[in-house]
Amino acid sequence: MLDLLRGRQPLERALWVYAILYGTLLNLVATLAGLLAAAAGAPDWLAVGLFLLPLPYSLAALLGVWRSAGRPGVAAARAASARLIVAVWAVAMLVV
Repeated sequence: MLDLLRGRQPLERALWVYAILYGTLLNLVATLAGLLAAAAGAPDWLAVGLFLLPLPYSLAALLGVWRSAGRPGVAAARAASARLIVAVWAVAMLVV
């Protein structure tokens, strides 16, 4: 995880594995947990807290991809595409 945060992961791995795959799965599980908590009559703060639980990971994945895109040897077009994809993904994860 520290390598991701520091931008030491290859760009493809940081984007597709850590952000898109792991991040999306984590957000889906948290969303489901929040919805189940709300449906079970749990306090609103608990349901919202469960929903927002993956936020630190999403921010770490965003930062990691951003930094990996800035590594020497990464083509400008690939870096820009990865940054756009991860930014859109991070915003979408606030909704999912």
